[in-house]
Amino acid sequence: MNSSTQSTLTELITLPDTVRLLTNELEAFRSEFNTIKHTKPIGRAMNKNKPLNQKCIVNLGWVHPRIIESLKGLTRDQLDGRRKAGKYIEGEHWVKDPSGSIMWHFENLDKWVEGGLTC
Repeated sequence: MNSSTQSTLTELITLPDTVRLLTNELEAFRSEFNTIKHTKPIGRAMNKNKPLNQKCIVNLGWVHPRIIESLKGLTRDQLDGRRKAGKYIEGEHWVKDPSGSIMWHFENLDKWVEGGLTC
C-alpha cells in the first residue's frame, strides 16, 4: 500500500468516530437550546402576570388636527367649521396651545359623536 491509500483507510476508520462526536455535540446544542427556549421565551410581556393577549388602551388626549384627520377621517375644514358653529366646546373638544395652534381632544370627540359632550 502506498501512503495515499494508507491515509485514506485511516480516515475511513476514524470517520465513524468523527460522526459520533459531531452527533453528540449537536445533541448537546439542541438540549441547551431547548432549555434556553423554555426558560427565556422571546416576545414575552415584561409583566409576567399580564396575559399576552390582553389589549393595551392608549388615550391620546390633545392632538394636532393631522392626527384627527388620519385616524378619524375628519378634515381640518370640518373641525374648524364645527368649532366656529359652536358645536365643539372650548376646553372640552379643542384648545389653543401656547403657539396659537388649535389642538383637539381625541377621546372627547368620540364622546361628542356619542352625544355625551354637547353645548
